[in-house]
Amino acid sequence: MLSERRSGLAESLWRAAFGAWLLAHFATPSALGALGMLAALLFAVGWRERGAAALLCLLWWLRTPAEELWRGEWLVLLLLATHVALPPAPYGSLSARGRVDPGGGWSMPRWILRLRFAALCAFGVYVFFPRPDFAGPVAGLLALVVHERALGWAWLVFLAAAIAMCFGLGEQSSRELLWLMLAANFQPGWFPALRAGALETLFYDGTCALCHGVVRLVLAEDARGECFRFAPLDVLPESERRALPDSFVVRTADGRTLVRSAAMLHVMRRLGGWWRLAAELGRFVPRPLRDLAYSCVAAVRKRVFGTKTEACPLLPRHLRARFEI
Repeated sequence: MLSERRSGLAESLWRAAFGAWLLAHFATPSALGALGMLAALLFAVGWRERGAAALLCLLWWLRTPAEELWRGEWLVLLLLATHVALPPAPYGSLSARGRVDPGGGWSMPRWILRLRFAALCAFGVYVFFPRPDFAGPVAGLLALVVHERALGWAWLVFLAAAIAMCFGLGEQSSRELLWLMLAANFQPGWFPALRAGALETLFYDGTCALCHGVVRLVLAEDARGECFRFAPLDVLPESERRALPDSFVVRTADGRTLVRSAAMLHVMRRLGGWWRLAAELGRFVPRPLRDLAYSCVAAVRKRVFGTKTEACPLLPRHLRARFEI
């Protein structure tokens, strides 16, 4: 389903980028601009983001001439209005910081993804292809009912159109809005997770705050518990633990033991989405360089991020069942 292809973290990353774009556009020496910049900042970091989105929607409508709204600026209003309708505090937002359940049960409503897709199709047809005036709205209405697999193909078509517009076709404002809608409709689920056939075990340093944070991130991204179970390194026999690094170790479904950067890239590939894409790109970096970067972070992680006294992060009961203590 489309709603399963966009996690809370993916939406938070998109919101941060959209907020930065809004911040740049409100950067004018006026009271409306100052209020818009403040709202855009709150929106970007995810603090009271739905209220900030509602305020930004009003401010954008006040600052934009009616003729520009009809030409394409309505897309910004649509994106902000749909954000007001989203469930609050997706993972990665400031409002979700410190929440006992990392993911918070957050999920993207399917109708919002379909509406964004329809808006992309309507606007893309309107600005790029030769058409009568009604072609854009018709394309949008058709996009509301087409099968979800059409989203990927339509996205690639409009990506090609946006690239072509970078070479002088179309107006600057239209190019920005088309790229904005492409980003809003990009689905991390197009990069599926690496299948393993069974749960794998992620061992971590139970005294490291950074390790606890990474475990919470994996819990949020693997909300269904299909990829990993967790255990502090202390559960391993001393003879085995001495031969392993004191940060992250992955025991794969086929019995391999992965350490350092290989372990982290494997975790990312198993999570899928943006993580899978980043992991596949990371594999082009020579392993000695990857391990060096990993070791540099591991060496200072406790001084920078602090330590924990409990081996298991504070979690609700249904998530604690995924831990071996």
